[in-house]
Amino acid sequence: MQNLPLICKEVALPHQTLSLFMPDPAFIQQAEAEKTYWARLWPAALVLARFIDEYPERVTGRHCLELGAGLGLPSFTAARYTNKVVASDIAAGSLAAMKQTRAAGGYTNVEIRKIDWTVVEPDSDTDLVLLSDVNYDPAGFEALSAALHRFLTGGKEILLATPQRLMAKSFLMPFMDRCSYHHSSEADGHAVSVFVLA
Repeated sequence: MQNLPLICKEVALPHQTLSLFMPDPAFIQQAEAEKTYWARLWPAALVLARFIDEYPERVTGRHCLELGAGLGLPSFTAARYTNKVVASDIAAGSLAAMKQTRAAGGYTNVEIRKIDWTVVEPDSDTDLVLLSDVNYDPAGFEALSAALHRFLTGGKEILLATPQRLMAKSFLMPFMDRCSYHHSSEADGHAVSVFVLA
């Protein structure tokens, strides 16, 4: 699934417009059964990108790591303001699409890396972790929660964007004492929350 037919989509944000490469929607419909979650521009990613672009001071001068990046919209949005961004995913198709976006946009401070967030360990360079709509599968909540705790214990800040759905509440509750800021918005008719955890 690495060699996908990609199209270029213009994404308008508050202070910039990005050219994002993504699979043709016709391919997505055909590949539905193959779990191509990474291949869609989800509302949570759009809201997180808008949040970063509206409040660039949250990312300015920092070293960011996006886990489960999919198409990488938050990473490429942050790249305008950060020193360095690592956009990561485990899916080969995701990595290929992000590499094409990076090349076309000339993003010299964006690194594309294959990382499994269930086993990732904090590194000394990263000081801000970006996550959007990663808490969609209750079966993965334990591993995801452990990863978030590792980053927070290591002194990293997290920007987490999640749709306002029932299953998200149970996942988020243990982290609410680490929440320093909460932002609500919507994209494509879906309510999304952005939490700043530290």
